[in-house]
Amino acid sequence: MSYVPAYAIKSRVVDHYNSETCGIGIRLLQSDSSRFVYCHLSARSVADGVQVAAGTRIATTGDTGNSGAPHLHVEIRTSDGVAHCPQDYLLAFYDGRTPPTFGSLATSGCTTA
Repeated sequence: MSYVPAYAIKSRVVDHYNSETCGIGIRLLQSDSSRFVYCHLSARSVADGVQVAAGTRIATTGDTGNSGAPHLHVEIRTSDGVAHCPQDYLLAFYDGRTPPTFGSLATSGCTTA
């Protein structure tokens, strides 16, 4: 099984995170208490509490926590703890458009086939 690197979406502070469902995880903390959450990692590549630049390798994908196969789970959580689908944000970011606000992102229908 081959795992692949995971990279920081934005320049943020790293918070190591573990849970039964997420497994080995990393949160990239925003100044407003929202965060990018990466789950099911096999290994972290950065220390807890460090500031990383966008594009920095932060982890290796994996199959930890509540996972049926190796993959990278990414979500955006707003300061109220609500999970939002990252697809529209990531597509806008990638296309060089202004990304939508986190709160405007969908909270259901986040999976793709």
